Amino acid sequence: MRVILFTDIPVWVRPLAGKLEARGAEVVTAAAVEDVPDDGLIVNRISTLLFRKQPEMGADFLAALEGWEREGRAMVNGPRVLALGVSKLAQAGFFEDAALATPRTMRAEPGKRALPGRRVLVKPGAGGFGKDIFELDGDRAVPPLRGGDAVEWVEQEHVAPVDGAVHRVEFVGDTILYDACSGIRTQDYNYCLANTEAEVELRPEAERLPLAASQARMVARKAGMELGAVEYLVGEGRVPHFIDLNPVSSLHPGAVTMLGADPLDLTAEFLLRRAGASTGEVPQ
Repeated sequence: MRVILFTDIPVWVRPLAGKLEARGAEVVTAAAVEDVPDDGLIVNRISTLLFRKQPEMGADFLAALEGWEREGRAMVNGPRVLALGVSKLAQAGFFEDAALATPRTMRAEPGKRALPGRRVLVKPGAGGFGKDIFELDGDRAVPPLRGGDAVEWVEQEHVAPVDGAVHRVEFVGDTILYDACSGIRTQDYNYCLANTEAEVELRPEAERLPLAASQARMVARKAGMELGAVEYLVGEGRVPHFIDLNPVSSLHPGAVTMLGADPLDLTAEFLLRRAGASTGEVPQ
């Protein structure tokens, strides 16, 4: 069976490609629309960074996914997930429509304030590694922003988590692998689980906040996200405040000990089941 890893950064998917090939799959790593063959399971591994560095190419990749979806192609993390993953404004609207707690988020404009008098984080709409995030207090105007009109920026109201941490719920299919708990990092806001400088606690099923787990599962289901993570902060009253949906998150290397299996192996096995379901083949 064929699995197509559609990505703008091929080096990122090499470990997953190796796991799939070891299980007998034909793997195509496609870094351009024209590299995607006419059959096989398409797996969206497109980074949010593409939409900041090359927004035109990002738009082309999104349009291609939309076209393949209309054709009925088998796909993991299709265009709806990608569109949500690269827009903090879209995510905020999505969380609000789902009746979930989420910080107030509005488009940022240089020289102005969308949320005057409030403590906010100014973020690029398409995030990644916490790059370029900064804090503003009071009525200070937003300074010039990188990318001009080609890049979406937002003001997001500051939420002080009661436990001083950011939580990331990681999914493979409808299974939650873990809740990764990272202490707030105001120096760089980098909560990527591949960041070896960050202290991360992985929490198993029995130690998760039940409401956060159930709401995160609802978010993933409504978004159609089969791989990726949902991030939240624990606010007053232990209410989860959702802040991010990340379809291409980094798996924590220490999860093997807690799970008893490499999460990348679990990802490969899930993709083979999905590929087999789309073709009628039984994964070996």
